[in-house]
Amino acid sequence: EEIQNFAKMAFGGLIRPSSRGHSSQDPSFKLIFFLIGCLFGGFLVFMLMIPLNDIAGRSDAEHLSVLKTVHMAGHTGMFVPRHHGWNNIHVFYGSTEGLKIKEGEKWFSQVHQDEIILDLIGENGYFIDLAANDAKEFSNTLALEKHGWEGLCIEPNPAYWYGLSHRKCTV
Repeated sequence: EEIQNFAKMAFGGLIRPSSRGHSSQDPSFKLIFFLIGCLFGGFLVFMLMIPLNDIAGRSDAEHLSVLKTVHMAGHTGMFVPRHHGWNNIHVFYGSTEGLKIKEGEKWFSQVHQDEIILDLIGENGYFIDLAANDAKEFSNTLALEKHGWEGLCIEPNPAYWYGLSHRKCTV
C-alpha cells in the first residue's frame, strides 16, 4: 500500500485519463505507442540503409548479384572454407602521425569511464571493449592500457582499425 501511495504521489501527474476515457495505463494504449515506435524505428532503419548502398558503391542490382553468387556458392563449392576456425584481418599500420598522446593527457573517455574503472578495480586488468571506436578520442580503454591493462578491442567499422592497430589491445 505504501508503494502504491508513493507511485500515485510520484507519477500521479503523469498518468491522466484522456478526453476519450483511455488512460495511459491502459495496455492497449501502451501497445499502440509501442507499435508506432516500431514503425517509426523501422522507417528510420530503412532510410539509413539507402545511403549505405551509395557508400559501398554498389547498386541494388549489384547487391542482388552478390547475394545470388553467395547463394550459388553453397551449390558449387565456392567460398567454402578449407578448415573451420578464426581468420585474421590484416591492417596496414604505418605512420603514427595523429595518434600521439599530448603530454600530461591522462584520461580519454567521454564521461570518465576509464578513471572510474581504475579507481574501482586498479591496475593490470583485462578488458573487452565492444565498439571500441577511435583509438584515442573518447576511448574507454586507452588509459587502462597505460596502466598495465591488456584487452580485446572489437570494432566492426574498418575506418577505426588503422588507429586501433597501433594500440596494445588485440583488434
